[in-house]
Amino acid sequence: MKKSLFFCILLTVVGCIALFSCKKEGSIDPQKFTVTAIVKNGIGGEITPSVVEVTLGSGATFNFHEAPGYKKPESILVNGNKVLLSSSNYTLSKVETNSTIEAEFPITPLGILMQKPWKLVKNEKRNIGEEWNNDPLRDEEIITFGANSKYQLKSKGVLVGDGVYSLSYDNMSLTIGGSDYKIVVLSQDTLEVTYRIRYIANGVYDPTKDLEGKDTYTH
Repeated sequence: MKKSLFFCILLTVVGCIALFSCKKEGSIDPQKFTVTAIVKNGIGGEITPSVVEVTLGSGATFNFHEAPGYKKPESILVNGNKVLLSSSNYTLSKVETNSTIEAEFPITPLGILMQKPWKLVKNEKRNIGEEWNNDPLRDEEIITFGANSKYQLKSKGVLVGDGVYSLSYDNMSLTIGGSDYKIVVLSQDTLEVTYRIRYIANGVYDPTKDLEGKDTYTH
């Protein structure tokens, strides 16, 4: 009787161990892959998340955040293949391998303005009366545009003007101290500013004595 009971217990234990072993061998972890988001040249914005781990057949959503002076990408590269974007995010689905998403954030005219300080290299003036004879080409004039809509104007390293500018992408215009300015970004390295400075003497405005001019700036 005791031997039978012993063998029954032994067989039960062995069976449990065998069953546990089969279950353990049969449970395979799902395959995992890494999806990496890359911002071209590392400037212009951010992609979140930057790296994500997904299981076989699943996916992930990536969001595109532009920096000041840049705009959201119109297309991206998914594993080297161009994909057009219709919104500020993209979902990569049914992942079967390690993947990459690369995006380039295009620079805007404002971004070009903010890239570097601009140095005055050419000054053309019109409607110059004797009142403006003491207004030569400014020495070593540098203008800097900030992301906070503020600018600084320096001559020989000395601050000679600052204020707030406003821009639109179609017709960039800038108003400084009652003078009308129009800024045109000719290229990544050339900036043209046309302006009209109002002549006011003893509180009276005389438009016939306004100073009109065109400045060219470069880096």
